[in-house]
Amino acid sequence: MKPIFTLLLISFLICSCSTIKTTGYFNLKENQIESYNGYFIKDEKDTDYKKIEQIFGSISEKDTVIDKTEIIYKTIEIEGHKAFYAVETIDTLQKNPSIGPRHYLFSSLLFFNDTTFVAPVYEKADLEKLKFKDFKYKIPPRLTKTDSVVIIDGKKKMVLQNFKKTKLSLGNKSFSNCLHFDLKEVWPDTLYIGKVWLHRQYGLLKWIRSTGRIETRKL
Repeated sequence: MKPIFTLLLISFLICSCSTIKTTGYFNLKENQIESYNGYFIKDEKDTDYKKIEQIFGSISEKDTVIDKTEIIYKTIEIEGHKAFYAVETIDTLQKNPSIGPRHYLFSSLLFFNDTTFVAPVYEKADLEKLKFKDFKYKIPPRLTKTDSVVIIDGKKKMVLQNFKKTKLSLGNKSFSNCLHFDLKEVWPDTLYIGKVWLHRQYGLLKWIRSTGRIETRKL
């Protein structure tokens, strides 16, 4: 085996096996309000956009709409543990608000022993029926680049993969040591790819949804 090839192989193995610490990136703060700008970019070369265009038709530049979303993280006690969920601030007084779609994992999160436990849920009434054992999907405190986390949500399978640390620029601000990963949504007849950037201090900074919609945190 040639020395250069051996060195490249060793470097690849080291990079593949090096762990990425996830602790702190998924944590949420109770009653914290977060605001996001949401917009859609037309990209005829993007496979996800093509799928959306087949369903809804072509979107021109003048049809692009930028809107604002404000969510708050609330908690509910489940067998002595705090489970967090996201709800739009305008829906907090509703008896059974929608609590899933505005969160990048479409789920409720529970934190225990540096592990993030996930339970897919869409309405508060459904969350109130859960037990600790129902949070059966886990994001461990450490992952490698080749690891993936699979979450089954009805007919949909969500796969978190391609974890890495990176830098992100939003407007005139730069954020280092962001945790970036792909969020693949697998359906029986198709799949979509989204992308997520998390920061230890600010939480979710940017989310490219599988539909092509881009949401960026207002700081």
